[in-house]
Amino acid sequence: MTGALDTKMRALAVTLIDRFGKSVTWTKYASTPTPSTGVVTRVATSYTVTISPPTGPDSSYKPTTLVREGDRLVTVAASGLSFTPTEGDELTIDSATWRVVAVQAVYSGSLVAAYTAQIRR
Repeated sequence: MTGALDTKMRALAVTLIDRFGKSVTWTKYASTPTPSTGVVTRVATSYTVTISPPTGPDSSYKPTTLVREGDRLVTVAASGLSFTPTEGDELTIDSATWRVVAVQAVYSGSLVAAYTAQIRR
């Protein structure tokens, strides 16, 4: 059930990221195998989204997550997003391509307010 916290936090995430963020291209890939030929077709779908400015990862320990030097964290508001960020997606930031290596949903009650993605070049 959606509560007042969901409504306020999702709107706040959109407002802050839109105000201080950066417009980037987020690309998702879908692979479709053809069993009769053994060929896998990979189709890219690109979206223009606004993300928070990239920051260095924090020092908190996260099990099963490898953090390399140069990794960055970005946040994208979930409200109005037409896709769900996943590992393997790509971001184009200032003509540089970054790969999403981990995604964490940030909840505000029962709904996702934002997604935080760890990105790597």
